[in-house]
Amino acid sequence: VVSILEFGAFVEILPGKEGLLHVSEIAWTKTDKVEDVLKVGDVVSVKDAAKSKDAANRSVEAATGAQLPVWMQFDKTNLKAEILAVPTREQIAPTVDEQAIVELYSR
Repeated sequence: VVSILEFGAFVEILPGKEGLLHVSEIAWTKTDKVEDVLKVGDVVSVKDAAKSKDAANRSVEAATGAQLPVWMQFDKTNLKAEILAVPTREQIAPTVDEQAIVELYSR
């Protein structure tokens, strides 16, 4: 850890190369103050967010050609999906038999 700011900490990834570790990524639980968890000089393990994005890109490529519902739009370049409308029951797959669920939970 090279420096601590209100919104996260800068960590040295490689000699002379720093990256931001956002406060939301510091611990599994909510962190109000970075100083409560980290201090300058601490050694932490970090993962490369670009690798996660590569995995997401591979998933998008694998799903290319899959039919999107009419109520959803997907921007492949920015990896963002937009819900255009609330889907009707008929537009949601797989079809669910609500009566069977009610019967199961009524026992």
